[in-house]
Amino acid sequence: MFILKKFVSSNKNKVLISLLFIGLIFQFVAFKTVGTHPPNGLGLEDTTQENIKASEKSIRELKSFIESGDPPKNAEELLRKLNDELKLDKAKLQALEVNNYNEFWRLDNLYNKQRIKKLEEAQKNGEELPF
Repeated sequence: MFILKKFVSSNKNKVLISLLFIGLIFQFVAFKTVGTHPPNGLGLEDTTQENIKASEKSIRELKSFIESGDPPKNAEELLRKLNDELKLDKAKLQALEVNNYNEFWRLDNLYNKQRIKKLEEAQKNGEELPF
């Protein structure tokens, strides 16, 4: 107790303790106002909507490429896969809209398994991995 009184009696130490206390209060206030709320546009629903928009854009571009002339031999298969991914993303969005997170994670897990399978097939065929 005597050491604590001696430590607090110094003016430099009082300033140091005051600054530390103010810093702790500032961090607490910052966490309460910023740290507990996710930023706008980074939620599961927003990300899924962005994935749907990107899939729809990819499908439109691939269809226009197929219609324009000489499509690659795997264009129809690629279009089918993109449509499957779009259906999966729309199902994930519907699950989020009704707050069915178990269904969302099941569909997300299914999507991830499909992606891993594609990567394994690409690796077996000696193709360059899309990283």
